[in-house]
Amino acid sequence: MARKPSYEELERKITELEMEAVERKRADEAVRESQERYRDLYENAPNAYFSVSAADGSILICNSAALRLLGYDRDTVVGTKVVDLYADTPHGRPKAQEVFNRFKDGLEHSAEVHENHLGGDFLVPVSPPRNVDGTLIGSVHVARDITERRQMEEALRKSRDELERRVEERTAD
Repeated sequence: MARKPSYEELERKITELEMEAVERKRADEAVRESQERYRDLYENAPNAYFSVSAADGSILICNSAALRLLGYDRDTVVGTKVVDLYADTPHGRPKAQEVFNRFKDGLEHSAEVHENHLGGDFLVPVSPPRNVDGTLIGSVHVARDITERRQMEEALRKSRDELERRVEERTAD
């Protein structure tokens, strides 16, 4: 027959369990605080963030900057295929599909694409996060509006072309 624990042994075990409960509560609180910080960073980031399903390319979550960029509410954006956000032009939807395909192949990739809803140009780096076993979880797309940069590059190109034309005219005289 097994020996019954003494009163002192039971008290010691109760104290150990109480300490474990306090430690677990602290750990749970630390995890909760970390999750809140992450959520705050993600939600309030200045760039548009989209987390995209590896299976079908649908948007799982997005931040406030993404919603402001698109001009839609969260219910409209979540569930939409990420490639459907882009214009059906050579630098739009086909380019976005290429980025998504590279992501599905597990490659980090960055591309400049033309967005459908705003008519702007965006730099979209894609990161393929993985599980511990290496399987692809989904992707994180970060959209940066580069419309103004593109316009400045075009104006600079036109100025350079005009300057070269004038230099050629003066040299020909």
